[in-house]
Amino acid sequence: MRFILVLFSLLIFCNQSFSGIDTTRIGRFSTNLLVKPMLVNTGLNVSMRPRPSKISTFDKSITKNIRTNYNAYIPTYTGIALSLYGIGFSVALGANTTYINKNDWVASDLTDIRLNFYRTWIGYEAYFQNYNSLYRNEITSNHFTGGVDNNSVYSATTNFINSGINLYLIPNFYRYSYNAAFNNTEFQKKSASSFIYLNMLNFQRISDGGGLIPANQQFNYEEFGFLKNNTAFSYAFMPGYAFTIVAGKAYISILSTLGTGIMMQRYKSFSRKNELDITFNSRSRASFGFNSKYFFTGLYASYDYMQYSLKKVQFRRNDYTAGIYLGFRLIKMKKEKIKVVK
Repeated sequence: MRFILVLFSLLIFCNQSFSGIDTTRIGRFSTNLLVKPMLVNTGLNVSMRPRPSKISTFDKSITKNIRTNYNAYIPTYTGIALSLYGIGFSVALGANTTYINKNDWVASDLTDIRLNFYRTWIGYEAYFQNYNSLYRNEITSNHFTGGVDNNSVYSATTNFINSGINLYLIPNFYRYSYNAAFNNTEFQKKSASSFIYLNMLNFQRISDGGGLIPANQQFNYEEFGFLKNNTAFSYAFMPGYAFTIVAGKAYISILSTLGTGIMMQRYKSFSRKNELDITFNSRSRASFGFNSKYFFTGLYASYDYMQYSLKKVQFRRNDYTAGIYLGFRLIKMKKEKIKVVK
């Protein structure tokens, strides 16, 4: 966490903003304080399965029926986002309080802290998520499940950490505002779009002192059936596309990126070892809302996917966040000459 904060601070101080935006499409603020309370739903799934091509005794005909899933159960909670002069901060509040918990399951513990800093042509996002007490379920020939249900086993000793920095490069910053689309700290006056180049530095770790693979599945993974933790550092390059459609005070924004990266893993089974692998990544974001000068409201969602392998084990990570917000701004519009960028 300390490394993420230091690197994020250096990126802010090293940043220089380009000029020359199209002021008929983007409105900026000279004074900017934003407060955005949110109602949030978050989900996490980490899936592990054996790789038949790497296991000599494995029956390939049952590949699709062997998988161990770890899922977080996080009832809907409240959060708040603050932004001052383009530097944003958000935190989960009451993530352990069961506001909506009809099933009376024990909630997983979640710490979720995010920082962001957006300029015209570049944007930084730093995040730290710590999930404790996950639920485990298995996919076998007699049982299929993709989330937490009555067949899930509560595991108080399982922990998953996900943290890192996202760096967005926005070529068409003259007309398209990533700030307006996903941070509400500028106005997108007219519809616009841009290619997006996302660079992602990520650290993640899943661990369970008692072992990540259940005893009845360990033989399918050979020596990796005794895997207790896996720590991974990765870098991924993910090009994509983003657009915002504006109709009066309403807008809809969508971002989609897809790419690959390189990952260094350090794991413990019988002993600690290192492994290098290639990752497959995708990231999507969407928001829909209504803007006025001082008040705004809307819905938002984000989804992240990562696939990678650890010799005889294939990992897949899916996580999403969705929510609704109602916020207000204390702003003063910049007095800029009308400038159309052709």
